[in-house]
Amino acid sequence: MRKNFWSLAGLTASLLAGSAIAQTSPSGSDSWFDGFGGGQWYVGGSAGGNWVGRHTKLERFDLSSPVRTKATYDDGFIGSLVGGYAFADGFRLQLDVADRYNQVDQIYGFGQGRGSTRSYAATIDGLYDIPVDFALKPYVGVGVGVASYNTDHIRGDGMPYPAYFGGDRTGVAVQGIAGVAYNIDDNIALTLEYRYFVRPGAHPTGVNTDYQANSALLGVRYTFGAPVVHEEAARTYTPAPAAAPAPAVPRNYLVFFDFNKSDLTPDARGIVD
Repeated sequence: MRKNFWSLAGLTASLLAGSAIAQTSPSGSDSWFDGFGGGQWYVGGSAGGNWVGRHTKLERFDLSSPVRTKATYDDGFIGSLVGGYAFADGFRLQLDVADRYNQVDQIYGFGQGRGSTRSYAATIDGLYDIPVDFALKPYVGVGVGVASYNTDHIRGDGMPYPAYFGGDRTGVAVQGIAGVAYNIDDNIALTLEYRYFVRPGAHPTGVNTDYQANSALLGVRYTFGAPVVHEEAARTYTPAPAAAPAPAVPRNYLVFFDFNKSDLTPDARGIVD
């Protein structure tokens, strides 16, 4: 599964790099991007802490060394690579490949624990960037895909030799995502993210608990190209020219007569009319 994980990560980076080159190419690809939603491609990476959400039930019914107990885990880590497309309306669609790892802390009844649990996952995530007027931009999303559930030589110091639990099974996985982004400039953003991840069913041999994990990640996201400008915002408003004021209507009139006469002259008749 590890080989598949890194192959998928490399394929994601290659596809997104090719898309970025195509977007900046003058060969007439602009119409293709406009038809795809008028958005932008992006890539990102993040890392942080991972905590297994519940104790792992372990059962072994070998008559020579029967075991029925639970395992607890130390704080672990998660690493994630994403690549996706941000649409102009705030929705994003991305491919996410992640590696979660935790070492065993204790085995109930058998003292100090050994071994680890791990999950490689590849999910398709749908996210929505919530429109706000302040610097931290919140977003939420959900993802679905496939993931491994690996227990690597889990045992306790007090277990009867050679009892241990190990195996790797692959199945469907889902996750919920909530985070905030801070834009350093038009292309680079810092992200702080929480994920709740579940890989139910298809347990390794002797393990009777679904894999659940809570993760907190700090990352960076790079968006290709210039920022999207909505057509309405891009239009320049030109006010209509003001109408010329109507000529003032005269309120007083002057009529002139010839000296010592009362007859209206032709000019005076025009004024009277």
